[in-house]
Amino acid sequence: MAAEPDPRKRLPLLFVEAIRSATADPLEAALLATATHPQVAAALRRVTERRVAYIAQLFADLGFPEPEARRRGLLAYTVYLGHAQLGHAAPSVLPPEESGEFSAYLSEALDVLMTRHASTTGTAPLDDHRASETP
Repeated sequence: MAAEPDPRKRLPLLFVEAIRSATADPLEAALLATATHPQVAAALRRVTERRVAYIAQLFADLGFPEPEARRRGLLAYTVYLGHAQLGHAAPSVLPPEESGEFSAYLSEALDVLMTRHASTTGTAPLDDHRASETP
């Protein structure tokens, strides 16, 4: 990924590869399951901090201000972790990788992560109709 100089291309390459490998390899889920073990906790924390910082830097390279780049990096990493967890706990809820739905899912996630929105401060309240909705 580092060989790609354009962060607008590097971020999707990283995201797609990480999402695909998370489903195929149970290592991430296994490490997370043992995150409280003293020998795992410190290494997992260091790796997680390094990953989030790297992704945040990609967003900063795209022109997002540092606080927003950090939030987007964290959000991208939580999308990855959530996908990894679902891929092992409940794979049937994810679209099959060979389907067009999988490509649409990844494209939409990337679009949400990479697109500037009307409020980029993160402090705007939800619209009234969204705030009253229940999941």
